[in-house]
Amino acid sequence: MYADRLAKLHASPNQGVIVLAGGGASALAQLLGASGASGTLLEASVPYSASALKDFLGQAPLSSVSAETARSMAAVAFQRANDLDPHAAERNFGLSITAALTTNRARRGADRAYIALHCQQVSYLRSIEFTKPEHKGEDEAPPATRDQQEAVLCHEILGLLSQHMEIEWPAAEFSVVYESRTDWVQAPLDWQQVMVKAKNSNQSGSASNCLFPGAFNPVHQGHLLMKTVAEQLTGLTVDFELSIHNVDKPCLDYFSIKDRTQQLRAHGNTVLTNAPTFIEKARIFPHATFVIGIDTLLRIDQSQYYGSDSRRDAALAELTALGIQFLVFGRLNEGAFLGLDQVEISAGLAARCKMVPEAIFRQDISSTTLRANAAQAADTTRPGRL
Repeated sequence: MYADRLAKLHASPNQGVIVLAGGGASALAQLLGASGASGTLLEASVPYSASALKDFLGQAPLSSVSAETARSMAAVAFQRANDLDPHAAERNFGLSITAALTTNRARRGADRAYIALHCQQVSYLRSIEFTKPEHKGEDEAPPATRDQQEAVLCHEILGLLSQHMEIEWPAAEFSVVYESRTDWVQAPLDWQQVMVKAKNSNQSGSASNCLFPGAFNPVHQGHLLMKTVAEQLTGLTVDFELSIHNVDKPCLDYFSIKDRTQQLRAHGNTVLTNAPTFIEKARIFPHATFVIGIDTLLRIDQSQYYGSDSRRDAALAELTALGIQFLVFGRLNEGAFLGLDQVEISAGLAARCKMVPEAIFRQDISSTTLRANAAQAADTTRPGRL
């Protein structure tokens, strides 16, 4: 059915890593079964269990089957492709599939799938939802089988890959009723350069001497108040710093970058970097003051993020040599306010810190809590399984 199109796919210079969970195995089989697959597929991975997906992403997603999870999987797959062939970043892609297809287990929500593709130039998301009849009558077709849904998913996966490679993909008719929608974000050149760490492009946008690093997912009033207080205490304009890579979280795709920079735009300048650690940030912004929370400060002092105590000590010494300062905000921890007086950190790091008193700032809110609440609200409004 797909032989001639698969030949064109494999003749394309594009290559990548495919990761799938919950569906899409037939598309992978189609790709592998056609001659020339080694020119397209660098690696394939199936992190099916919750623990495997957590290991692949670097953290447990709020939902295994969601648009955000699929996009994060594709972004990680793209970075893996660049690790495997770092000289072909402009041709590499990461393709992901996460699906909840028909099953013999009780499950909330419609049968659905998300297909994401991320590369240097663009991020795609294809959302698929299978429609189920509200009432089964004598003349109505039975519910779709898993094989029927998998056939649809195979067609849509190969279709999205063909769209990316600018190869015409034929329409097809299926007995399964479903809806498919494709969205994409085309990246400006400066984002692309930061994404692949092109020479002299570790940042996008000019920066002040005071930066507020964060994931900002989402931006909340605590962030904005921290920025205001930091500007009052330092007398400097505070710029937001958003890194594509994060030590503890999945890397960002262009949907995430667009969403978060748009959220931040009304509140100040945002600098986009590819600097997940503070030593990398410090090398880009020497003599800067970084606005951070106490939990971030504790991570800066932990040797696990450096690989050894000696590497941590060397990094902290370099932060001092680069003239880095930290303006530290406390936060609630197990019912008590946590500040510099309540933690133990290296003396050299403590000397680079100034604590914001609790009397000036106290906001017991986090982006993690807001995301969890939003996910729970979305789950309760999703139609139940028939």
